[in-house]
Amino acid sequence: TALMLAAGGGHKAAVRALLQAGARLDLRDANGMTAQRYAQGHSECVLAIREHVKQVAESQAAAAAVEAMPAWADNPNRWDVAAPPAPPTAAEREGETAWP
Repeated sequence: TALMLAAGGGHKAAVRALLQAGARLDLRDANGMTAQRYAQGHSECVLAIREHVKQVAESQAAAAAVEAMPAWADNPNRWDVAAPPAPPTAAEREGETAWP
């Protein structure tokens, strides 16, 4: 793939551009080698791939967190649902004592 060629040639800018464009890291050539394997010996390409993988993982984690939010969470008018109850007012506390 183009990503394999760029990684194997040590072309960091091309590796980054291809990854940003959606190049797949899971593909293998006829010998079973991936772009990560081609990048060995080209530390800047290895780092570019690692940074991309980290960014994708963080993005997926953020997307999963948003997906896990309750349905009402995206409605700014419903944030009161998540608010803790207000403490009792003085009138509500009237007649209460510290001891049961």
